[in-house]
Amino acid sequence: MNGFGDSSQDSAIGAASSPKSFNDLFRSTMNMQVENEVIDAFCIVGFWPKRNVDASPKKLLEWMDRYSIDRACVSHTRGILYEHDEGNRLTAEIASGNERFIGCMTVNPLKSFDPTPSLEMGKRLGLRMLTLFPDLCYAPFSPRQNHVKPIIEGAEELGLPVMIPGEGRLYTVTDMGEVAEEHADAVFLLRDIGYVQIAEFIATAKAVENIYLVLNKVNTPDCIELMAREIGADRIVYGSNAPLEYPKPVLEMIERAGISEEEKTLIKGGNMKRILRERR
Repeated sequence: MNGFGDSSQDSAIGAASSPKSFNDLFRSTMNMQVENEVIDAFCIVGFWPKRNVDASPKKLLEWMDRYSIDRACVSHTRGILYEHDEGNRLTAEIASGNERFIGCMTVNPLKSFDPTPSLEMGKRLGLRMLTLFPDLCYAPFSPRQNHVKPIIEGAEELGLPVMIPGEGRLYTVTDMGEVAEEHADAVFLLRDIGYVQIAEFIATAKAVENIYLVLNKVNTPDCIELMAREIGADRIVYGSNAPLEYPKPVLEMIERAGISEEEKTLIKGGNMKRILRERR
């Protein structure tokens, strides 16, 4: 015995409990960090011929560090603008070289009479999502067209989420709702939804549950609150089109939105993490 009690008993308790308490605290802290991960669902890297801009993976990482973005879903310009299989290989190399990148595949329907080999190759390479770019290809296309339908069908069979502009020159948000309804086992993430598409998107999303909103074109002050109220925060994901566009403005709008902290966490990364996890 001493002035502080039984030292042997205290030592035994300390030896048994202190490491456990520290480990529990460490795990709790790490779990909290993982749960609160910020994931940018829409990023493009590679050489960009349309304007003088640095779209390199290095630049994207620089912005991710600056704005506290933990992970980013990336597609390569080589696949978007030129040859999709080669671009998908480059995306896989970038993603395998840095765990902060989540690789996404693309398929150009103008260059693929049978998309199955390209989709299966992308899946083998570890690419986690199909991103389609009817807005950036040299000829627009619609998910309603016969040469595009097999790509959507193949993605659904492989369990790949599909990201595509909400509307294009040859289709509307309503058309996308009908496509999503026909492919109920797939998740469709619709980007580039701005002010003029909001009403149509809400009406479509209320009728079709496997449609999600990507916030890269949010441009009205109360849009996030409106969307969270009308379709639910669990169907909204953060995306920016970085490094071609600045990632901060949309993040700032999420932070300032009049919604709960739990809803903000879902939008900034929780929903995207769930989508990717459920479709591995």
